[in-house]
Amino acid sequence: MPERADMRALWILGLIVGPLVLVSIELFHPAGFTTTPGMFEFLRHQEPGGHGHSALDYFGPDWWFVLHMIQTPTVCLITVALILTVNAADTGEIAVRLLAWGARIALFLFAVYYTALDAIGGIGLGRTLELVNTLQTETSYTQFGQVVPCTDGAGVAAPCLSEEQVAGVALVLNQTWTDKWVGGVGSFISETGSWAVFFGALLSALTLLVSRGFRRMGITGMVALAALVGGGWLVQESHACCTGPTGFGLIFVFGCLTFACKGWKSDPS
Repeated sequence: MPERADMRALWILGLIVGPLVLVSIELFHPAGFTTTPGMFEFLRHQEPGGHGHSALDYFGPDWWFVLHMIQTPTVCLITVALILTVNAADTGEIAVRLLAWGARIALFLFAVYYTALDAIGGIGLGRTLELVNTLQTETSYTQFGQVVPCTDGAGVAAPCLSEEQVAGVALVLNQTWTDKWVGGVGSFISETGSWAVFFGALLSALTLLVSRGFRRMGITGMVALAALVGGGWLVQESHACCTGPTGFGLIFVFGCLTFACKGWKSDPS
């Protein structure tokens, strides 16, 4: 943890407040819907009680949008706080420095690829689903402040998206969701981001383990480091309910124990 008061406040936001925020919202982040009933079919409607897909509840595409609007900056805040932790622990010794740089690189990749993942499969997807639902029922839309009417081939007012057009949109979105590069599951960006958070947590823990300032925490320090690594592993597995809330909860435990024991100091005073 950094010594400067302003950086310490940022650290507290990132490793105590941030994880608590994510624990609370990820309880309402469903999972396991890609195959059954399918991403588009599941996410475009409210599903009370999560409908067998892990989450306590799912409130519809507007919630999917809001969830990821909160999740994206909070994840980045946690990343910044972990980098501050590593910086404070970097004593300049060769082993510590190598581990610290490995942690920084992994955490940077985590922030980059999770932001990309959330932008495509969270924020952008949520708004797209909302627009599809609206255009399927409305007979006009607004573009650049102008109301544009929707009509059928005979010039009669009609929904802006027909059933056939909605089916086409669903096909494109489902294919994007499972795309090997940018998809929400099993893609390059999702796998890279997931493994980056684990290695970021692991290398951060190893940096702290070999640094002089953290050794004096004794068994409490070991528990804190185990919580950090365990949290990184669980978030790597899934940030959705219920693995994700548990993982972020362990990161919260790490933050609390480190703060309580002043594990950032190089002496016991």
